[in-house]
Amino acid sequence: MTLHSCRSCFIIVIACCNFSLGLATAYDTLTGPVDDIPLKEDRRVQSHISHSVGCVFGGARYDIDSQWHPILEPYGVMHCLKCTCEAVIKKGLLQQRGQVQCRRISHECPDVSSCPLTAMLPPSSCCKICPHHQEFSALLIPTENSTTHVIGQSSLTLEQSKLRITITLSNVLPNLTSILIKGKNGVTIYEENIRNKTEQLGQTLKICSIWRDVSNHIEAIKSNEAHLIITSGHTAESLSGFVKETTPRVLETFSSMLTNAESRGYAASLYMGVVLSNNELAIRGSVVAPRAAMSGKHLVTMEILRDRRVLFTKEEMVAFSSYGTEFHTKWESLSTSSLKQLGRGRLTTRLTLSNGITLSGSITVYHKCGRLNALVTGQDAVPKYKTLGVASAQFNLSLNGQLSYQIEVKDIESRITEIMIETDRSSLAGGTKITRLVRELNEATILKVRGLYDKTDGVIIQQLLEGKLFINIQTRLRLNSTLRGQILLVPSVHSTQTLMVEGRAGVAALSWCDSSNCDLACDLLVPRVAVRRDASTQAFLQYWNQKQLLATFTETNLMEVYISKMDVLQIGSTLPMLSITTRDSTLYGQASIPETCFENSSGYVLPASDQQLGSRGAWVDTPLDLAHKCRYDKKIYSDGESWKPKDSNLACVTCSCKRNKAQCHPVICPAAECASPVTLPGECCPACPKATDNTSKTCFFPGDHRDHAVGTVWHPFMHPGGYFKCAVCFCKNDGDGYDCKQTACPALSCSERYQEVLPGECCPSCKTSTGVTVLGQGQSAPDLSRMQGDSDSYSSCTVGDLQYANGESFNPEIATLGMYGKVVCTCNNGKLDCKPIECDCSKKISRKNRCCMRQCGFTESDMIRKRRKKDKNKMRDLIC
Repeated sequence: MTLHSCRSCFIIVIACCNFSLGLATAYDTLTGPVDDIPLKEDRRVQSHISHSVGCVFGGARYDIDSQWHPILEPYGVMHCLKCTCEAVIKKGLLQQRGQVQCRRISHECPDVSSCPLTAMLPPSSCCKICPHHQEFSALLIPTENSTTHVIGQSSLTLEQSKLRITITLSNVLPNLTSILIKGKNGVTIYEENIRNKTEQLGQTLKICSIWRDVSNHIEAIKSNEAHLIITSGHTAESLSGFVKETTPRVLETFSSMLTNAESRGYAASLYMGVVLSNNELAIRGSVVAPRAAMSGKHLVTMEILRDRRVLFTKEEMVAFSSYGTEFHTKWESLSTSSLKQLGRGRLTTRLTLSNGITLSGSITVYHKCGRLNALVTGQDAVPKYKTLGVASAQFNLSLNGQLSYQIEVKDIESRITEIMIETDRSSLAGGTKITRLVRELNEATILKVRGLYDKTDGVIIQQLLEGKLFINIQTRLRLNSTLRGQILLVPSVHSTQTLMVEGRAGVAALSWCDSSNCDLACDLLVPRVAVRRDASTQAFLQYWNQKQLLATFTETNLMEVYISKMDVLQIGSTLPMLSITTRDSTLYGQASIPETCFENSSGYVLPASDQQLGSRGAWVDTPLDLAHKCRYDKKIYSDGESWKPKDSNLACVTCSCKRNKAQCHPVICPAAECASPVTLPGECCPACPKATDNTSKTCFFPGDHRDHAVGTVWHPFMHPGGYFKCAVCFCKNDGDGYDCKQTACPALSCSERYQEVLPGECCPSCKTSTGVTVLGQGQSAPDLSRMQGDSDSYSSCTVGDLQYANGESFNPEIATLGMYGKVVCTCNNGKLDCKPIECDCSKKISRKNRCCMRQCGFTESDMIRKRRKKDKNKMRDLIC
C-alpha cells in the first residue's frame, strides 16, 4: 500500500508540523505541539471503493474508529504516526465519508533510560524497549601454551540479573575443572566448578552454567573485553575467547565448528537458523586468526557442501581486528532436499581465507542448555475438553536431528487412537500434522510410550525449538483433540521432573527443581490457558505453616523461581512443598533439599562468655549471625532443627526450633494391633510382644533423634507441627534402616463421593447427613496442614473434603440423586452464597443449562442434539 495519490497533502502536513524530509527518520524531527493532523480522503480512488461508511486513505478503505500507520514514500511505514478514521456527523446525520486524523505517538513511548540492558528498537515499532534478554557469544580457542586442537563455541544470554551460559566443545576435553570469566583488567569476576556437570553428545561435549547475580558486572560483560575461559586439570588444555555482543536475526538452531589441524591459531564457528516465512537460512559467522597473519579487510569465502558437492557459496569482505571478525550472510530459497540434509546432519561447511587457509566442519543441530518437554492436558485441547486425563512428554534432539520421545499418559478415559506432533491451531480446523508418533493403543489407565522419529528436516527442527509444535492425543471419545500441549525448551538441565496433578479436575503442571548447590531453582510449566492477566494463577512455596509467593503467571506459562542458599537455610526444611493455584484448583508437588545443606548450621555450642545466658526456650535476638536460631540447654539450634532433650524427665518429648523459639511436643503413640501390648525399656510407645522378639537390634530415626527397637512402631516427628498421625514408621527386621507408610484406613460402606475427612482425622468417614451436600471441582486442603493444625483457608470455602476458591461457583448436589441445576452456589470470602437460577427465555440459552432449556420449552432431543454419549449421561444426572 502506498500514498501515491495523497503525497502532496502529506507534504503540506509535514511542513506545518516542522518536519524535515531529508532523512528516513523524518517523524523523529517533530518539534511542534502534539496535535491531531487532519488529512483529507483520497477522492481519486473513491469510485473504486465500496460506498459504505468509512475513510479512504492511500488507496485503501478503513472503517470508522479503525487505526493504522501511514506509508510515506520513499521512507516507508511511519511507525511514529498513527491515523484514525473518525465519524463525521452533520445536522444529526452520520455522513458516508469519515475524516482521517493522524497524530504523533513518539511522546507516549516508555522511559528506557534506567534499563539495565541496552535498549533496542524492535522491527515495525516506534518505541525502544528494555529487552528481556541480550545475547553474547565467544569462540574458544586453545591458549598459547595449549597442545590441544579442541575448540569451543559459547552462547551467553543475559536475562535481567542472571547470565545463562551454554558451551559446546568440538571434542571431549578430559579433566575439566571450572569456567572462568575475567574482566578487561584480568580480574576474575565469575568462577564455577564444572566437575561432573558436562554432557557428552557424540564426539562433542556440552557444558551448562548459570551465573545467578551478574548485576554488578553487566558493564564488564558488555565491554567486549571480557574473557571466557575453560580450565582443565592439565594446564596445557585450556581454552579462552573474548565475549562479544551479538544480534541474531533468527533463533539459531544449527551450528558448525571449523578447524584446521595444521593451522594453529585459526578457528571459526557458524550459527544458523531457518526463516520459516521463506525457507531462508540466516547465517552468522565468527572467525579468529593470529593477529600478525590477518589484519584489516580480507575476503572470506564460505561454502556449504553435501558429499563434496557445493550447494551454496558466498564471498564476504570482512574486517579483522584483535578479536577476529564476525559476518552475516544468508542462503536464500532452500530446496526441500537441502532442508532434509540440513536437519539430518549431512551437510558440511568450508571457509577459505584470503591467505589460503581453509577451515572445515560439520553442520549439526544446536540448541541452548535445556530439555524439550510438553505438558499435555484437556485444558489446551482445541476446543477445550474437560477430562481427568493428563500426560507429560519428554524429547531428546540429537546432533543429527533424530528425535527420541517418552510420553506418559495418566487417567485416560478412552482408548487412544493416535498421538501426533502438529503445528499450532488457532481454530477448530486444526494445525498441520507433522508426524504420527503412536497408532491405536489398548485401553489403560496409565501407559508409557517410547519411540524415535528420524525423518526431521530443517523446518521441523526450527519449529520445534521455536515452540511452534504441539503434542496432540486423540481418543475414540474425542477424535479431534482430547489432550494437547506445547513442546517447549525448558532451561532446567540437572533437575528432577515432577508432574503435579489435581485428580478431580484433570488440571496439571510440571516442575523441575534442583537444589544440588543448597539453593532451590525450579522451572514451572502450567497450561497455556492458565496464563491470565488477573493474576489468578500463582506459585507458592509452603513450609510448615508459612506460605511464600514465588511467581504469578500473567504473561507466560513457563517461569523460573529461585531461592538463595541463605533463604533455604532459613526455611529449615528438607521437603518444602510447591503449590500452584489456578481459578479452579490447587496443585501440590514436593521439592527436596539435601540434609547436608543443614549440617554446618547444627550443633553450634555457645562461646564460654555466653553460656551463662542460656535457658530453655529463650528467644535468640543477638548476635546477628544467630538470627532465627534457638538457644536450649546451652546449645544453639538452627531454625527447623529438632532434637531430643537431655533431661531424663523429658524422655518422651521431642523439641524443635521455630523462628527463634523452641517448641517441645510429647510423643503421640499409634494404636497397637494386639490385646496386650508391652512397653520396652527406652521406648515411649507400647508394641506387641511377638513383634519385639528381636530387641537387640535397633534403628535410628533422625526425625525424633531416637533409636527404636525392631518390632516397634511410631508416628514420625515433623517440625513444627509435631508428630504426624497420618503415617507410621517401623524398623526393618534386620535393624538396617527404617520404613514409613501412610496410616491404613478401614473400608467404608458408602461410595467415595459421600465420604469426608473430618478435621484432625487421617481417614475418611461416611457423611451422616442425607440433605443437600455441596460437591464440585474444588481441591481438598493438604493433609500436612490439616493433620498438624496449620490450615489456612485463604478466603476459600471448605465443605466436607472439598475446598472451593474464593469466587468459584458450582451446582449443589442432593445426596443419592445428583446435581441440582436450579441453584448455583458461590464462595464469597469464606462463606457460601446459594441462589436460585433465573431463566430468561428471551435470550439465547446454552445447551449446558438444561434446566432453563426445559423451562423454556425445549424438547429432550433439542437438549442432547450433537452431543456425545458421555455428555448425554452428564446431562441426565442434572436434577431440575
